[in-house]
Amino acid sequence: MTKRIITTASIRQNNLHTVILAIHKYGPMSKRDIQAKTMLSWGSVCTMVEELEKLGLIVPSGKSTGSVGRRAVYYALNTKINHIIGIDLNIMGITAVLTDLRYGILKQTFHPLNILTYNNVIETLFSAISELIDFDEKGNVIGIGVAVQGQVDTEHGISLKLPQVSEWKDVRLTELIEKKFDIKTFIMHDPDCIMVAEKMLELQNVPDANNIALLRLDKGIGLSLSIDGVISTGGYISELGHICVNSDGPLCMCGNRGCLKTYASVDGILRRYYELSGSPYDPNVDFKALALMAVEGNEICLSIFDDMSKYLGIALSTLVNILPIDTIVLYGTMIQVKDLFGDKMLEYMSQHIFYRVNPVTVRYSELDLNAPALGAALAVSDIVINSMDFE
Repeated sequence: MTKRIITTASIRQNNLHTVILAIHKYGPMSKRDIQAKTMLSWGSVCTMVEELEKLGLIVPSGKSTGSVGRRAVYYALNTKINHIIGIDLNIMGITAVLTDLRYGILKQTFHPLNILTYNNVIETLFSAISELIDFDEKGNVIGIGVAVQGQVDTEHGISLKLPQVSEWKDVRLTELIEKKFDIKTFIMHDPDCIMVAEKMLELQNVPDANNIALLRLDKGIGLSLSIDGVISTGGYISELGHICVNSDGPLCMCGNRGCLKTYASVDGILRRYYELSGSPYDPNVDFKALALMAVEGNEICLSIFDDMSKYLGIALSTLVNILPIDTIVLYGTMIQVKDLFGDKMLEYMSQHIFYRVNPVTVRYSELDLNAPALGAALAVSDIVINSMDFE
């Protein structure tokens, strides 16, 4: 067993990491704030702040208010250097954001995917990244994070399968991007990226949100789990959309019947509408049009949203029955019509929960549709800061 040798240099590295991570997590802080959060000695805090400022990693960002005594200086990350690119790669298009290490968005772009082929997706992805690199004229981009739909091998940087994209199989996405741009790249499952953004921006100060299930309800259904503060899903192990909620239900694209995706996703409810109504395909009919028809009393559309309420509620109760979930977050385009399914969903969920000492809170995410890209950037910023060498 190798014995770890603790040296003055290693203590210094650890203390510098501790201070910059505190500033990254909590925002502008005074030295007293840093001391309270890190439990470092006052002398260590003063020394580390001075070193980080000399390295250009942090900068003064103002002083405390008040006229009595000496006002404390607040320190923040230097947002002019060390930028991150976050990408949301899904079949609706590619959203790309350029951020600083403190999740401030410097530029955002969207590139539609009109042709779902391997070559077009890669070409569009490279174009989105190039646009942000060119915008950041001083070459400050030090990391790229990509949120990817479908099955993902995050450890090896491989997108195993991207739904509806022809010729997309076992794509070494990290390797392709790093070879093209020579920038360290990481890929993650898209719901996990949304979870990162949700925990950082919406749930950080919610005391009872310790065990979280996040569902992305878009063209498909994605799941991320954060148990005891650790995101424990990843890759292909979180396909909640393909659990069977009705064995006699409609055929799913995966080949099975009655998957949750057929009842509670954008693609699923549109397919059900055409199957049940017998109507010819109309490009002007989207999920919002179905919602409007339901509000106007269309019986087929009402039944579609009733089924969504029922089977989504049952699926959520299953999660709660087998995992110590205290908070459920729903994110995605489908929550724009939550008034049609939300209340009944909660009723079905409550009916099928076996026993709970503490209640389960269901929240609708208030994050923008750029959340997967922003979450990917946030995740990479954590990795970058944790791997900094301060020599």
